[in-house]
Amino acid sequence: MDESDEERGLIRPLPAFDDLRAITNAVPTLISFYDSQHVCRFANDFHEEWYGLKPTEVVGRHMREMIGEERYALRQAYLARVAAGRTASFDTEVRYRDGEMRPAAIRYVPKMGVAGFEGFYVLVFDTSRQQRRFRSVYDATAVAFWELDFSGVADMLRVLKESGNTDIASHIRSQPDFMRRAMEATRVIDVNAKAVELFGASNRSEMTGNVSRFWPRSSEPVFGGAVFAAIGGKQRHYEAETVLARVDGSEFDALFTCTFPDPKVGGPAPNIVVAVVDISARVKAQDALAKVQAELAHAVRVATLGELTASIAHEVNQPLAAIVTNGDAALRWLRRPSPDLAETGAAIERMIAEGKRASEVIARIRAMATKGTTDFRRLCPNLVTEGAVAVVRRDLSAQGVALAMRLTAAPPAIVGDRVQLQQVLINLMVNAAQAMTQQRDRPRTITVSTSRAAEAIQFDVSDTGPGIAPENAGQLFSAFYSTKPAGMGLGLSIAKSIVEGHGGNITVMAAEPSGATFRFTIPLATAEA
Repeated sequence: MDESDEERGLIRPLPAFDDLRAITNAVPTLISFYDSQHVCRFANDFHEEWYGLKPTEVVGRHMREMIGEERYALRQAYLARVAAGRTASFDTEVRYRDGEMRPAAIRYVPKMGVAGFEGFYVLVFDTSRQQRRFRSVYDATAVAFWELDFSGVADMLRVLKESGNTDIASHIRSQPDFMRRAMEATRVIDVNAKAVELFGASNRSEMTGNVSRFWPRSSEPVFGGAVFAAIGGKQRHYEAETVLARVDGSEFDALFTCTFPDPKVGGPAPNIVVAVVDISARVKAQDALAKVQAELAHAVRVATLGELTASIAHEVNQPLAAIVTNGDAALRWLRRPSPDLAETGAAIERMIAEGKRASEVIARIRAMATKGTTDFRRLCPNLVTEGAVAVVRRDLSAQGVALAMRLTAAPPAIVGDRVQLQQVLINLMVNAAQAMTQQRDRPRTITVSTSRAAEAIQFDVSDTGPGIAPENAGQLFSAFYSTKPAGMGLGLSIAKSIVEGHGGNITVMAAEPSGATFRFTIPLATAEA
């Protein structure tokens, strides 16, 4: 007598179904077991509640008979997966006994024996309650949601890949009509109540079909961006602002966001969820704001013209005053009984020099106000300082102000515009002299010094005047702020702009034993400069 397959151990007996039934009947879930030929060998009592069939009426039936030929064909991929010894999970709809299709989560769990695959357990979880909860939130939200079937586009991409295209993105870009065809292949499966309202539809069914009618031609690049993001496989979502069309053809500004399925999750790729937010009001507000900003910018330009004019007047006033002073001196030397031609000639030379300086000041201010470039070159800090002191020494001496220099020995070079840096030093020295105009109780002295400070040269202009009131220190470098009754409040503001334009900074501090020190730094020249 031949041994049976069971006796040879090729087929391991199933667990006692009585024990299995007792356990599975306690769970409100469809639980069954199908053999390797897809014939049911066990079904728990919950089948009667769901299908209206007793377990004895289910056992012995082929899966094709239970779910229908069409649905059986759709599950071949999962059946192949479980036959290979892997669990398969997916979401679908299962017909209830009253004919209603209910949402369900299904899991196939393989049973492997010595001879390999023996069959699989089927677990069907009723998710209708969760779906109702989801739907209540889905429909109540203020965001319009679409659920899209992207499989048609996936098929188009697969065809391209199978045809040998190694750079699918470049190929798509070379095909102007690809995105429109992709839209026509993308179907709307479901929308929420907000989407129906936003797109002006009367009901959900009015929005079913392909999505092409909701995408104007001008918005195809955004749809394409979503496709390219999906192709890349590195992004989980894509977001962009675009224009969409309502059912009646009218257009509105929208924020479009789509979420891609997680490639790590097993089973079929879920549908793509798209969120649409109407941003028409925001865009309109932004346009209005842009208009106001344009008008404000125009007003600022007009104000800047006035500021520039005042700046030119302020900076040119110093050399012009020096020209007048030297002109008066020249006349006095000429009107003497014995004219002193040497002094007259020196005064005229100073007038010419001041005239040139005035011209240079205007040119530099004009360059700062336009796209002109400043004359940056390697400079010796001490020579810059000596040149500035030479300009104002005579005028300050006439005012009874003593001027001293303390220059560091052999300082490294800096890079800057000579006229602009001298403009800063002259402004600081003139301001210091003016601050001491009414001073009679102690000497009026201005000390200009240079020193090395880290990777920069430090310039100090110190005076022995009354100093800076603490409440004024924080505003001294603001445009149009001045502590002098007739001051325009532009000198220090311009000085700050020049110093910062050279990569440095400027500060003010109390001097000892009295007065104030204005300090600014200019970075050292690099080897390449």
